[in-house]
Amino acid sequence: MKHSRTLTALLAIITLYSSPIFGDGLEPLTVSPGATDRFTGVEVRCPTFSWQAVPGAEGYEVVVYQLPPEVDLAAWSLDEAVEVLFIELPVGVTAWTPSFEGGLVRGAEHVWYVRGVFEDGSGTATSWSQGRFFRVV
Repeated sequence: MKHSRTLTALLAIITLYSSPIFGDGLEPLTVSPGATDRFTGVEVRCPTFSWQAVPGAEGYEVVVYQLPPEVDLAAWSLDEAVEVLFIELPVGVTAWTPSFEGGLVRGAEHVWYVRGVFEDGSGTATSWSQGRFFRVV
């Protein structure tokens, strides 16, 4: 009986901490722009960022960084990058086109990420998506 209660409690803890609320690795799957392993060209200075929805997410955060010129994708870090865009978006939004003065810098290389946010009062979120790399041509 004692082992049964211990096992039940252990399973409850594992279930709780493996839920999206505790960032179990659940992350949005990015669609465009860019690629996860190389820079791809984007012809507009305000591209549309899109991703697949995360079950239960009540909003999303999108961040875009400008990378230093001729960055080595195999060895780069966010310490070298400059945040150029950040936005919080409501539930149901899985694509966003920025509308800001001037747009992204032509010729510059960027990486972007998205994550789902859960509005349960705790401020929890999924892991950030895999980065997608693109160059404004």
